[in-house]
Amino acid sequence: MDAAGGTAPSPASPARAGAASMQQAPPVAASDAPPAQATASSPAPQALPPTAPTAPRARPMDATARPGSLERYYSTVNTRDTVVCCAPNKVCVVYVRPDHDCFGDGRKVASITFADRLASAQISGKRKRGAAEVAPDEKVLTIKCDDGAQFALRPGVRGRVLELGARLTHSDLLTRAGYVLILQSSAKEVARLVGEEAPR
Repeated sequence: MDAAGGTAPSPASPARAGAASMQQAPPVAASDAPPAQATASSPAPQALPPTAPTAPRARPMDATARPGSLERYYSTVNTRDTVVCCAPNKVCVVYVRPDHDCFGDGRKVASITFADRLASAQISGKRKRGAAEVAPDEKVLTIKCDDGAQFALRPGVRGRVLELGARLTHSDLLTRAGYVLILQSSAKEVARLVGEEAPR
């Protein structure tokens, strides 16, 4: 298994590619119930439940969902290796699936190594010059576990890499803080991902 340009969206959706704005959205939870909301007084990030095998692949954004919930502001998609949270401005936050094999059999993640071309990319300016583009099935990083097992991770979505995850310990990967990539995707790609009709 292995933000970008444009006008700022409403306060509820991410305005720029950055950890501060993206940490408000956890990966999709296993059940239909919305994921637990962390508060400023929480002693530690809350763990996410594993993704159930019967979980829907895609959940469109639901404007009628309660304020503060993931469903209200993001379309979420379970891909082969990841959970992708897609904002209305087509910024996608990519997480490792909670049921990925790197978390199975009592394993703990020891390290994560990004592909050289991503790690060495020099991104600058408002237009994010130098941002590398990745394909859905491209191996963007390697996860090494404490038992020696290694897993190549594929993002599941095409886009320009705006940010690499900075909090990549085993514990963080299981929380809302543990995103591995922030991508600027396109309307056509997001439509493909969530199963909607692509814009003409």
